[in-house]
Amino acid sequence: MKVGLLFGTFDPVHLGHIQIGHNILLNNLADKVWFVITPMSPFKIDREVSLINDRINMLKLAVNEYTNFSVSDVELSLPSPNYTVNTLQYLKHKHPHKQFSLIMGSDNYANLSKWESHQYILDNFTIHVYKRKKYPTQGIKCIPGQYFDISSSYIREHINLKTSHGFLHKLVLKYIQKNKLYS
Repeated sequence: MKVGLLFGTFDPVHLGHIQIGHNILLNNLADKVWFVITPMSPFKIDREVSLINDRINMLKLAVNEYTNFSVSDVELSLPSPNYTVNTLQYLKHKHPHKQFSLIMGSDNYANLSKWESHQYILDNFTIHVYKRKKYPTQGIKCIPGQYFDISSSYIREHINLKTSHGFLHKLVLKYIQKNKLYS
């Protein structure tokens, strides 16, 4: 079974994340998509993130209705600091019959050379890249499909203005409002 891994802090998860998963499945690049929640990206240490339980709950609400989507909290059980390569090696060892691929935006792909053991990742895993504005995709075969031009940071900054509500799953929006996140 082919499993695409979409790593992220998902703070909050939005419809753009879900669309990426759909595009992976529609293009037969994976049979399942696992949304792997990360405690914190080493490249985003300059900002606070929401509590991990809130992020997991929102992610579960967003993907619950899709049978080929799953939430993985595997990174929470791995020693810190954790790098993507450690998670990939762990999953490959734990699930030897699954073929894992990595799903990332062109923003992350542009900085892949800065990642821990990036050459190992390139040598051992297929990488599926989706387009992000302002990041070059020349020479990169990107995942075909439509994408929302949205980011979690935009949603956090605009949640009180209600201009970002259309980019959130309705249950995620209710969760944010009920728990007074990002206000």
